Amino acid sequence: MRIVPVKSVPNGSLLGKTIFDNNGRLLFKEGMLLNSDILNRIKDSNISSLYIIEPYCKKEIQYMIKSTLERKFESFNFFDIVSQNLLNYVVNDELLINNLLDIKNMDNYTYKHCINVAVISLIIGIKLGLDEINLKDLFIGALLHDIGKLFIPKHIINKSSSLTSEEFQFIKKHPIIGYNYLKKNLKIDSQYTLIILQHHERIDGKGYPYNLNSAEIYYLSKIVSIADVYDALNSTRPYKVALCTNDVLTYISNNSGIMFDDKLIPLFVELAYHI
Repeated sequence: MRIVPVKSVPNGSLLGKTIFDNNGRLLFKEGMLLNSDILNRIKDSNISSLYIIEPYCKKEIQYMIKSTLERKFESFNFFDIVSQNLLNYVVNDELLINNLLDIKNMDNYTYKHCINVAVISLIIGIKLGLDEINLKDLFIGALLHDIGKLFIPKHIINKSSSLTSEEFQFIKKHPIIGYNYLKKNLKIDSQYTLIILQHHERIDGKGYPYNLNSAEIYYLSKIVSIADVYDALNSTRPYKVALCTNDVLTYISNNSGIMFDDKLIPLFVELAYHI
């Protein structure tokens, strides 16, 4: 049994804990089958997350996540003892693989994006000579950097046209939402949650959600910020086509010292031609 954002609950799951209203009246009983109608009623009750009895067994989830990560490491021609150890750590941490499964159930593009950003960030971290503790925080924080999007309406996440200003303001909340979800709901107290909170901050202080300047941004968040933009610009979405690698690197280089840490950009540009 685990807690899941309502938007990410798969049809056919079973409710893990009975839900009561503020007056103690039973709304939804433990063990009931969760179909689209029931889930819509739960959403209408302003309930954002609930406990479910997992429809997949643990081994199925582990295999799903592990095979995805292995394929991505292989596609980047990068699979050493460090990455192998981190992969094993992730797939044996039930909380981590369940969070990744929630992201996959919500939106497969976001899931693949998180995998890409994590592997790219790890490659950068290894080239920088980071120690094992920092590499683990970097990898996990990058894997979960967009977990706050679980709570953003899917029609905004997958909108094929430009976002309205109101929609953009809503989606800009996902770093705070994801951070609070991990800290408050799942009781996670780790440095990697700072990556989730800060991955859209900019060196010039014009990022979000807190307009932090360079000195205030966690070093690992700066790495994930570069990997995040690189993969996003390299990807085709309903509202845009992917840029070629040269154009992406030109954009990133032109924003050195503005969006991105200028000490990291030369190393990243050198690596990018090999990933």
